[in-house]
Amino acid sequence: MTGPVRIPLWGVHVTTPEIGARRSTVRVEVSVEGAPADVRVTVLDPHGDPVTTRRTAAGATGRAVLDLPVRSAALWFPDSPHLCTARAEVLVGGRVVDTVKITGGCDQHDHGPLGVVALDRSEERRVKLLKAAGFNALRTAHNPTTPALLDACDRLAVAFRDGREIGRTALRAAGARAALRLVPDVRSLTAGRDDLAHVLVEVVDAHGRLVPDATVQAGSEVGGAGELAGVANGNPYNVDSFRRPRHHTWHGRAPAVLRPGEQAGHVGLTVMAPGLRPATLTLAVESGKSE
Repeated sequence: MTGPVRIPLWGVHVTTPEIGARRSTVRVEVSVEGAPADVRVTVLDPHGDPVTTRRTAAGATGRAVLDLPVRSAALWFPDSPHLCTARAEVLVGGRVVDTVKITGGCDQHDHGPLGVVALDRSEERRVKLLKAAGFNALRTAHNPTTPALLDACDRLAVAFRDGREIGRTALRAAGARAALRLVPDVRSLTAGRDDLAHVLVEVVDAHGRLVPDATVQAGSEVGGAGELAGVANGNPYNVDSFRRPRHHTWHGRAPAVLRPGEQAGHVGLTVMAPGLRPATLTLAVESGKSE
């Protein structure tokens, strides 16, 4: 929760009117609500170290415009995507009362092969995936947001806002495709139509590393106390049916969604592809509430 003197939603606008190898200029416009206050903006380099800072009064209009010079900035290129961050702070009496630095993402309103149906488990999974990827803010599109999504954002500390920043991860080259791997988002299910298990089918090499260029046709078999609710792969040009058990991977992955039946027990999923070691998964279907 922010205080009475704060930066409102969408209250920071950043542009770069001048970009060069020796000198660049970052223009930051900040709106302030509540009372007259000072605004301090700091530009951080890709390592998080400050490179320049400016401070000015927001004035009676509640708006401050700051031009910050940056010398010898590490510019963004496809093979070297350097990113700087602008941090805006509101100060009253020399004390910081609000800060804006958001890592956000924009997400569509549907759930792949399930379409636009809004199930609580799918909404929670969407927020968990964003959180695991390093995001702490979310903006949706097209349709009104469901209460389940907002509740998940509250529980997982994801703000319903927007921002810009990209995380970094270490990459290792994958070997030849060798096997399939199943990664579920839950370990148990609750009997009934409203619970779901989202299982990520992955093509991996002999060391268990994802093979990102693998496109294979996988077949799914489901048995026990559940059914296959849908399959997909994210490829906009693929015409595989969402309902049939055979589908292709894209970038080495394809999701399969399991729905439990009305009775407790176990639901099993086996996925096979030519030339690859198959993968099998078994999930408990409980009559009580799942963990």
